[in-house]
Amino acid sequence: MGLLRIAACIVILVTALPGAGHSTPSNCIVPSKNKFIMQKRYCMALDLRKDSSLIAQYKHVHTKAGIWPEIPRGIKEVGIADMEIYLWDNRMFMILETPLSWDYDSEMAKLGTLERQPEWGDFVWQFQQLLPWSKNGEKWMQMDKVFQLNQSIVAQETAKTGYTEPVYSHPTQRFCSTLDLKDNPDLIKQYRYYHSPEGHWPEIAKGIRSVGILDMQIYLIGNRMFMVAETKPGFNWNEQMHQLSTLEKQKDWETLMQKFQQPLPGITEVKWELMENVFDLNRDF
Repeated sequence: MGLLRIAACIVILVTALPGAGHSTPSNCIVPSKNKFIMQKRYCMALDLRKDSSLIAQYKHVHTKAGIWPEIPRGIKEVGIADMEIYLWDNRMFMILETPLSWDYDSEMAKLGTLERQPEWGDFVWQFQQLLPWSKNGEKWMQMDKVFQLNQSIVAQETAKTGYTEPVYSHPTQRFCSTLDLKDNPDLIKQYRYYHSPEGHWPEIAKGIRSVGILDMQIYLIGNRMFMVAETKPGFNWNEQMHQLSTLEKQKDWETLMQKFQQPLPGITEVKWELMENVFDLNRDF
């Protein structure tokens, strides 16, 4: 995971069950309308064109001031409980959260029939470009979950089916980051093994929990990774990661992970990099 070198985007998520109270953090509040005890999560990736002007325009058209109002309305109409898009450089990471019964193919097909949705897809394509792993012109590509601190109780879940997870009854703070693996199939296979229940060192999960991280997930497509970490509000990442670095076997784990990871483009150090939250359905719409 390379946790000790992570930089992260912070978003406050309020996924309150009916009647549950919550505090009001001063930064980035996401008032969830989600009322499910369990939900599904889909994670996807896509690139923007590597042009600073186009990237700035893309960010603008995903703000309240720039988006077509029919777009968030349609997303909600097909039952998506929340949608977030994160950005680092020109790479994007999307999180979809839905009810357990939600079917990706049928509901996304329905979304494509709603007011102005097809035109929106054509409009935003001027800013986007396909991933290196895209086949047959596929745009947003679903990602495999290769690690979860709190393992799902549902077997045989895939990127296509979505991944079951609990809805928190209290506010949480979200950190999203990205890093690359070395583009070597054998090393990627080994990395996946070390993040499986069979290969993961128990001291690592114990240490992560002990510093206050509620859950951590890593998603993979090709050699590109995205990490999502959930904590309680007020979590100080730098302080807690320093504390984590002092715990049993953490430094040995970091040394091992260096075998599999490589720096992001334009970065000399191997570390997880900050992602900016550029769209949030619940927070802004």
